[in-house]
Amino acid sequence: KDLNPYLSFWLQSIRLHAPNAPIFLVGTRLNMIDSEADIGRINGYILKFTSLAGSQIVENTENNLSFFPVDNRSSDGVALLRSVLENVIRKDKSVIEPISIRWMLLLDKISAERGSTSYLSLQDVEKMGYEVGIEATGELISALSLLNERGMIIHLTATEILKRIVIVDPNWIVSALSKLIRDDKIHGFNESEFDRVGLGNDLRKLYTEGIASMEILDYVWKGEPIYFLIDFMKRTMLLSEWSFTRGEKRFLIPSLLKANVNDVTVQGLQCVFDFKPSFLPIGVFERLICLCVAASRRRQSAYKRRLRKPVLFQGFATIELQPISLVTIVVNKQEQTITMYSSENDYAAINFRIVNSILRKLNFDVMGTGLKWNTLLQNPKTGRLIR
Repeated sequence: KDLNPYLSFWLQSIRLHAPNAPIFLVGTRLNMIDSEADIGRINGYILKFTSLAGSQIVENTENNLSFFPVDNRSSDGVALLRSVLENVIRKDKSVIEPISIRWMLLLDKISAERGSTSYLSLQDVEKMGYEVGIEATGELISALSLLNERGMIIHLTATEILKRIVIVDPNWIVSALSKLIRDDKIHGFNESEFDRVGLGNDLRKLYTEGIASMEILDYVWKGEPIYFLIDFMKRTMLLSEWSFTRGEKRFLIPSLLKANVNDVTVQGLQCVFDFKPSFLPIGVFERLICLCVAASRRRQSAYKRRLRKPVLFQGFATIELQPISLVTIVVNKQEQTITMYSSENDYAAINFRIVNSILRKLNFDVMGTGLKWNTLLQNPKTGRLIR
């Protein structure tokens, strides 16, 4: 039973983000299994979940199993796993795709820097490319695109700021983000340190309201390329500019929002986005809120009037997308739904179009169009939800 959510989450996540990647299910600690019958029972349990990834699962045909049992101590089963893995890789068309020797030499030069730095400037990589015979900018960008696609580097080109840095150690970006996005109860900051440098209130605002000041980002990421990290979080929809309070520049980080301790009664015409045809991955709701806050901020500028400050909690948001029209968005993880409530019936249709288009953008930009959902709209006369 403990494996149920674990297997479901990972198989569905892999299918969403890498729908063509082969999946090997490996069961370690074979030495702790008493009999073949136990292996058969485990296999029967796993079979209940293989439909979540379909043909992506690589079968253990040698033992007529859906997984590969291995012994961590004696290495029993490892040779078979390695053999099947090598055969699958050899059949992968991307492995036999011809690549210029210049690109391989460029990768060697980039890889040689991993021990001393986590990222390189694009200017430095251009010099490396010139040294191995890559003189045209177009060829260099193509080479970096391929290396990025294969996971050997990270090079994003959506903005000029992102384009200027080539990440050679992907763990660096994870480490940098985890300095900010963390469970403050488990990995909390030393509050006295922040009080000492005058950032105590900023820290408390960050972990109670999800609002980060430029000063606290600069302090937490000291020595790092801060504008690159901000841009990276914007493009991955982990952060949005916050312009609903006067004063210095601030940012919203929805994943740091706290749960609302008070009961809230939500009213308005409903629209339900039901993700049960696929599943609702972690982070989709938070990214949706990021984009909705950004949309409200843009409308603030367009209408040249200050819209209401959003009310935000974990899994809950009330945002003014149009003047005098509030939208409340609530996630139900158990039901795999996101429900939108429009406070004004006259604005319900346009609010739906805005939120629906934001969801589609999120699906295309981050989820590889893998998200599937049904849309249910509430009939204003009968109150019934209809597709």
